[in-house]
Amino acid sequence: MLQLENATMWVVNLHLHPSILQLRDAESKRLERVMPGLVESADHVVVMGDFNSEVTETFQQYLKRNGFMNAIERIHGAPQATMDTAGIKLHYIDHIYASPALAETLTSAEVVRWDGFRVDEQTPGVWVHSDHLPVIAEFGV
Repeated sequence: MLQLENATMWVVNLHLHPSILQLRDAESKRLERVMPGLVESADHVVVMGDFNSEVTETFQQYLKRNGFMNAIERIHGAPQATMDTAGIKLHYIDHIYASPALAETLTSAEVVRWDGFRVDEQTPGVWVHSDHLPVIAEFGV
């Protein structure tokens, strides 16, 4: 839990299973059991990370049913690819969700495509941060 100047905030960073849906669903159910306590104990909750799933899967639907907002969807109107290297299928799997009160303060959100974050080919000797692109959001809390 973070103690901000005027509020308390839980920040949940997750990495759900990348390839086995049943394991992702089990992880989601566990998170669903924890979430009500986090929401009750803080002014704001952020859930972010590598969901390894599209927005239609279990945990993201749970968040939406409970008033959480996907920052990229709010700013851009739809999810944006976070794995978009040339030659691979686009994946929309990294997200930031904000609880209802925090969502009202969202000022910006983007998938980072700056130099060093996105490349179309791996060049020997050139370092790339990850196969996923980061997602960032700014809130006016």
